[in-house]
Amino acid sequence: MGSATGRSRAWRWIVGGLVILGLAGGAAYVLRERRGPAAAPPATAQAPAPTPQIELAPEDMAAAVRTGLRQVARVSGSMNPVRQSVVKAEVAGTIAEVLVRRGEQVRQGQVLARLDTVMLKARLNERVANLEQVKAARAVLERSNANAQTLKQRGIVSDMASDQAQSNLNANAAQIAAIEAQVAQARKSLADATIVAPIAGEVGERWVNPGENVNVDARLFSVVSLDEIEVEALVPAREVPRLAIGQQVRLRVEGFGNQVFVGRIDRINPTVATGTRAIPIFVILPNPDHRLKGGMFASGKVIISQVDEALAVPEKAIRREGGASVVYVLAGDMLARRPVDVGMTETEDDMAEIRSGLKPGDQVLIAPFINLADGMKARLAQR
Repeated sequence: MGSATGRSRAWRWIVGGLVILGLAGGAAYVLRERRGPAAAPPATAQAPAPTPQIELAPEDMAAAVRTGLRQVARVSGSMNPVRQSVVKAEVAGTIAEVLVRRGEQVRQGQVLARLDTVMLKARLNERVANLEQVKAARAVLERSNANAQTLKQRGIVSDMASDQAQSNLNANAAQIAAIEAQVAQARKSLADATIVAPIAGEVGERWVNPGENVNVDARLFSVVSLDEIEVEALVPAREVPRLAIGQQVRLRVEGFGNQVFVGRIDRINPTVATGTRAIPIFVILPNPDHRLKGGMFASGKVIISQVDEALAVPEKAIRREGGASVVYVLAGDMLARRPVDVGMTETEDDMAEIRSGLKPGDQVLIAPFINLADGMKARLAQR
């Protein structure tokens, strides 16, 4: 009984404590609600953002200079000799001898090869014998015709007899002419058995050897003259209005490093090349030392116009902003935006003419920076 009463009293103390704690918590909550949320701690004042600055390397800049300029159009193409010839067989026969090899120099008219001429000589002798025979018969026919005409005048023979004598003489004359043509053809065939160089130059190809049989029109040799080289180059159609016959072309050839070969436009094709938007032009290069060969590849520039002296900067310094051409100049520790009047562009040295807006010595930005602004801080790094 005593123990039960003690336990009851202990529970009452526990429950009473919990009630007091709950009331205290509620009072605190009400007090916070009335006061409002706790004030945030004061924010620390932020420092102002630093002004943007770019660091430039010496190669990012270039000076405006006075120099000569050449406006150019870029071209490229393969080389071919201006004069070249393929030597073909004029008569059928067997190659008796070949006197030249590939790469040898030959003179115009020099013998390159010979065909066997036994059959050709026999054919010529036969034609000549036939001609002599017909000519011998002519003397008899001439006397017979003269006698017939005399007898006709005396009334001894009829007109038909005299006409027949004249007809026989005319037929003989026609036969002589036909056989003379055959003799001339046989002589030509015999001459054609000796194959000669049609031009002076070098033997480019040799397709035959002794003992081979060849037919009429078979290829025997090619002879190439390297005194002049022709470059067939493709030029974008938009460039053609600026081109003209005689304009100077400066070319570099594969294998010759930076050596420049100078030629001139000889012809401009009237139509666009099939499958392209380019027009072929033909450039003639003198080649007195024969160093340039057919099949080499060349690239270079056509000199369209030139000025002896102009203020110029690299073309990559010029930017288009708001429809105007501008450059950025390093002025002290900042970049200054300068509108410029641009003249000649697409020059041989990739320089652009500046007609106004700069003076000699101005340092212009050529590096491809973006988001530039007038007055932007800049510093040139020292090396």
